[in-house]
Amino acid sequence: MSNRDLMWKHQKDGEVEFHEYQGELWWTFRQKVHTSKSSYRLYEVCRLIPTDVIAQGLEAVRGFAHQQVTEIVGKQKEAHARIDAFLADPDFPVSLEYEGVILKGRIDRASERYLHVRLEEPYVGESGVNYGWASAMGGHYILKGETFSEDAIGSARWILIDVYKRERHREQNREVIELAEHLNDDSS
Repeated sequence: MSNRDLMWKHQKDGEVEFHEYQGELWWTFRQKVHTSKSSYRLYEVCRLIPTDVIAQGLEAVRGFAHQQVTEIVGKQKEAHARIDAFLADPDFPVSLEYEGVILKGRIDRASERYLHVRLEEPYVGESGVNYGWASAMGGHYILKGETFSEDAIGSARWILIDVYKRERHREQNREVIELAEHLNDDSS
């Protein structure tokens, strides 16, 4: 483990700490902010303290580090607030032509790990996909900046096709499906 890795090893949550690394003074900040019961955002910043700030004394160093945290983490939190607002109600239209039929729908719910799509025409149905650890390792993310990535939009199109096929199958086989459901209800 390098000295730089050691800077994070015992970092206290939400506090600025100072470290020497290769003869220079650095500050670090780490804060875990829970976004739900099972997830959180981690804000981590590590920066070099300029020698001219060090020359001004301890209070100048502390003030510089705290001002940097306020600026850097503040900008990150503002960006995350915009992303959260977008994901809370994305209402993002998606359409494509499949086998000569225009499919129209929208991404109606999303998080940084889940994408939910609703088919609106020519049938109505919905489905979703989870983007897990393997997706991230493969470079596939739901978001690119503060909007949906091309991969997410492509996934939404595939979901529209799957939902279309499922709903078309239900329509084409409605009588048999209803008969099976009726028989199952009567057998209990």
